[in-house]
Amino acid sequence: MKISVVLALGLLFLVPALSATALAAEPVMPQYDLRVVVDPSTGSLSGLAKINLPPRQDGEPWAVRMDGLRATSITLDNAPLPLGTSDRTFLVNASGMLKIQYTGEFAPSLDSGLGDPNAPVRSVISNDAVSLTGGWYPAIGGLARYSLSALLPPGFEAVSEAEDITAREVPGGFEFSFSFPYPLDGLSLAAGRYMISAGRAAETDIYTYFFEADADLAQSYIQSAAGYIEDYTALIGPYPYKRFSIVENVLPTGYAMPTFTLLGRDIVRLPFMLRTSLGHEILHQWFGNSVYADLSGGNWLEGLTSYLADHRFDELKGEGWLYRKKILTDYGSYVRPDNAIALVDFRQRVDFSTRSVGYGKGAMFFHMLKQYVGDEVFYAALRRFVQDNRFRAASWDDLREKVQAEAGEDLQWFFKQWLNRKDLPGLGISALRLTYVDGVPTISFKLRQTFSDKEAGPYRFGLKLDIETDERTITKTLRITEAEEDFIIPVQGTPRELVFDPDYDLMRQVTEAESPATVARLLGTSGGLLIMPAEDTDTYAPLISVFRGRGFQIKTQGEMTDEELRTSSVVLLGEAGPQELRLFGSAYETLAPPAAPETSEAPETPEPP
Repeated sequence: MKISVVLALGLLFLVPALSATALAAEPVMPQYDLRVVVDPSTGSLSGLAKINLPPRQDGEPWAVRMDGLRATSITLDNAPLPLGTSDRTFLVNASGMLKIQYTGEFAPSLDSGLGDPNAPVRSVISNDAVSLTGGWYPAIGGLARYSLSALLPPGFEAVSEAEDITAREVPGGFEFSFSFPYPLDGLSLAAGRYMISAGRAAETDIYTYFFEADADLAQSYIQSAAGYIEDYTALIGPYPYKRFSIVENVLPTGYAMPTFTLLGRDIVRLPFMLRTSLGHEILHQWFGNSVYADLSGGNWLEGLTSYLADHRFDELKGEGWLYRKKILTDYGSYVRPDNAIALVDFRQRVDFSTRSVGYGKGAMFFHMLKQYVGDEVFYAALRRFVQDNRFRAASWDDLREKVQAEAGEDLQWFFKQWLNRKDLPGLGISALRLTYVDGVPTISFKLRQTFSDKEAGPYRFGLKLDIETDERTITKTLRITEAEEDFIIPVQGTPRELVFDPDYDLMRQVTEAESPATVARLLGTSGGLLIMPAEDTDTYAPLISVFRGRGFQIKTQGEMTDEELRTSSVVLLGEAGPQELRLFGSAYETLAPPAAPETSEAPETPEPP
């Protein structure tokens, strides 16, 4: 009797929040008092920064970054300092009270991103709204304790990092004061002619600051935010602050700051904002905005936030495997040997490849860690991690120590393997056999893992295997430690199919068969070929520019060689010419066979088979 065993490697599989900057631990922090007057009619502001600088523990000078602001006066303990280079960065070699009077221009332009979603997002002051997220006050590195007050014209409401916000009427408008008793690595200020709505979840006040056109969205956002805060409080511990605000921005942003998120007005109406993106930004209140990332040793927070937000939302719908499959296929599309980086070297997303590492591989790291130590240990470790690292910069090592303490196991091998290596394991199966041992169906095969880092050697991981039989599905977890290993598995029933890593639980190379033809694979290609029509090239100018920037060779129809067509990834603009048509199969109309000619002879009787 012939038994067929089919081997199927079932290797089936918005704007991110702003990353925290690297923060140096300092026993004594600067006290920073900032007062600004904002003039929306001219797109400008004037400010007075009072910074009480303590002696630095490392003996280095304080660096004050002006980012193009114009200083009109700088004093240290009331002694004037020269203004010569103060429009960029200047150094202060002593402790004391530093006072800086300055002005800044932030009128809207395409450069600010206003009206152009593809432009870099800058700070802006306009008659409609104020969005100041960088370069609007003299900046110092590291953590400091801030107090902020801002004078704005009547009709404006303002938000910043704050547990409490008060407003009092003064000549010229309203002065907003923001109280935040915890260390910060920087300040933001958003203001506009907002409609304010309020709600509450557990011990947290929830506010929305929406423009009038979108005020009808307030209750949906408040209810969704309340659900996310309650969910994450149960999962990883209490929400860190007294309040959370959802603030609509005139610029196309999706930022999370301590106590609020700043969302572009062009995206607040998109349905995925409530389903996923809002939860992602809220989770950053724990990871990134109360526990900071020590970027000197790598950025862990984007991977962890993606895993506990975006991935978890799909997992709760039973679609976590699809999310993980997309991570693997995107990684295979965008990350190549020439641009691969280790997860520990990820700092922030700058392109598709770095996003695939920091967000994608980072999320898979935490998925594999949770699978290895178990849900109970994983979440207990995260709760301890949050509790012990509030308002300080935490590292991958800090995370590892908490997980090890809960698991009672040294996990340096796990962290080193998945954080420090640039390569990924690949899987291959050979010598597949089905035999009967004492009448019991028994499967045997050789599993081979491939890897490019020969010095580091083989990976160590658990590999899930589903064995489909005519009776049931048998699930095994194979413990892989060597480059090649032999497995012998007795089963019940007649085996039909073997599916390795059916739920995409392992960060690995995907096979060609499980990699769909996607735009991501094309965009991840380096040095492809773009064929443009001989005429009407202006229509395709933006696309041509994009692909030229990605290293594609640009040619018109008829210029390329057959060898270039055969060996290149090809983008064809317009209709295909004779040479390009050979790349594709032809479609023919299906016709009925011609009628047989009339005859008076009897048809032949066919031979019996």
